[in-house]
Amino acid sequence: MYTRYVTYDIKDGNSYDDLYDFFETKSATKLTESTYLVKSNDPSQQFSQELKNATSKVDTIYYIYITTKNNMLHRKVR
Repeated sequence: MYTRYVTYDIKDGNSYDDLYDFFETKSATKLTESTYLVKSNDPSQQFSQELKNATSKVDTIYYIYITTKNNMLHRKVR
C-alpha cells in the first residue's frame, strides 16, 4: 500500500468534479482545502495517469510519497 499526499491548484473556470470523483473512488481523506491523503496499491505510473485524466493541462498537481526506504519524495503530475 502506498501513501500519497496530493496537492493541487485547479485554474479558475475549470471543473473540480473529475478530481473529486477520483478522490472519492480512492476513499481519500481531505486534509486541507487542496490536499488529500490517498492510500492505494496503484503503481506510480497508473496513479499519475489517473490524476492527469481527472484534471486539465493548465492545472497544477503534485503528490508527495514515502518510499519503501522511508524517503520522502514528490512528483509533479502536471
